Amino acid sequence: MKVRPSPAFFVAVLALVLAGAGAGFAAGQITSAQIKDNTVRSQDIANRTIVGKDVKKASLGSQVLNRSCKQTAVKVFGQCVDKVASGPTNQSYVQAVNACSVRGGRLPSLGELRFIATNVPGITWADGQSNQYEFTGTFTTAAPNTPIAIDQSYNPFDDAGTQSFWYRCLIAP
Repeated sequence: MKVRPSPAFFVAVLALVLAGAGAGFAAGQITSAQIKDNTVRSQDIANRTIVGKDVKKASLGSQVLNRSCKQTAVKVFGQCVDKVASGPTNQSYVQAVNACSVRGGRLPSLGELRFIATNVPGITWADGQSNQYEFTGTFTTAAPNTPIAIDQSYNPFDDAGTQSFWYRCLIAP
């Protein structure tokens, strides 16, 4: 038995071809002379299509190009990390994650926090006591997966989810 495509199938294929061709034709017909000044918005431009040579020098202002950290943070791994940890009063793991998220950041991983604790000058661990714990963004590998906190000597606290510990955020500059 031979299956024959229906007329509706041909109409659908033709509609798809024409729709694609029409968009391509229109995109090729719009030139910069037809765009009014100051009418193109960020949402009109595809991500990663504008590069440095496309932008007039000093046209963005210094605030847009300022990629430094605030005075309360130091740059590590291309991110800004708080010099002083926040908490721990009533700061559960979820609250610490949310507090970092609101600031556009995240908790550092176990490895990142270990590096920060020993290699970054100007960092105050927890409340200044090395035996206090700070949350990491790392979870245990065994079920049930729970968040890990460490003290400054890297001693882990494997079930930190319900504890009130210190935390610091990594935030893009």
